[in-house]
Amino acid sequence: MTKIDTEITPVHQWTHKGDKVLLLKCVNLDLTSYNGFKWPESGEVTPKTWSPEPTCESGGLFGWPWGIGRGGKLPDYQGKWIVFEAAPEDVVAIHDKCKVPKANVLFCGDWWAAFAMVSDGARAWIEHASQGASRAEGYSSAASSNGDRSAASSNGYSSAASSNGDRSAASSNGDRSAASSNGYSSAASSNGYSSAASSNGYSSAASSNGDRSAAFAHGSDTSASCDGEHCLAVASRVRAGENGAVIAKEWDKKAERWRYVTGYVGEDGIKANTWYMAEGGKLKEETK
Repeated sequence: MTKIDTEITPVHQWTHKGDKVLLLKCVNLDLTSYNGFKWPESGEVTPKTWSPEPTCESGGLFGWPWGIGRGGKLPDYQGKWIVFEAAPEDVVAIHDKCKVPKANVLFCGDWWAAFAMVSDGARAWIEHASQGASRAEGYSSAASSNGDRSAASSNGYSSAASSNGDRSAASSNGDRSAASSNGYSSAASSNGYSSAASSNGYSSAASSNGDRSAAFAHGSDTSASCDGEHCLAVASRVRAGENGAVIAKEWDKKAERWRYVTGYVGEDGIKANTWYMAEGGKLKEETK
């Protein structure tokens, strides 16, 4: 049988369910960014200068595709966060971020809501990169058993589906690592400062530990739990630690879509280390 290679779509070209790339960006509270450039809260925006040259100095609108990368920086919870979209052919990759010549701002607000907007696309790309292609070895290869930045690698710094390494994707350990698992009753757990855990499938669970951690579980009857100084849990039933936010989802039968309800620990009666579910568009404490 002839083996057919499957290319991995780079994250800056990933369009998920639509035809646009979503990018995440942090700006000052007055919506200004580098050199005083002011972003709109919504709608179309163009930079002061632009060149397709892959450098910061040549101008453009900068962001992190699907929130992946963030330049190794922790989220600025005091700033304003913007989600903007651009056509994949307009996105130019520059190391750990990207730039575009024009964009459409979809959201402007806090980090929790902004990151929730791009999390599905980020998780889907991680799964796509982890599946990889048919090549078995080599740096940046797909389905490789080793090599930095390789897909489905068992090791390597910044690799996809790695079992170890800081900032690796689908990693079981390492600072800023992510863990992804798929399937019925699957579970994903990630440990480490600024870690993330994502799990997909009916009755799946995701748990993440460490300051500024995040846990996402996708599918019906899912659970997400995270601990830390600042953390985010997104699932059907959710639990946050001493600080952070929870986003619970419920199926809206009338609209035939998922409804998401956000709550912040310490506000509106939301308590730390307590499980919540969405009911009637509100967060309600789980009772057993």
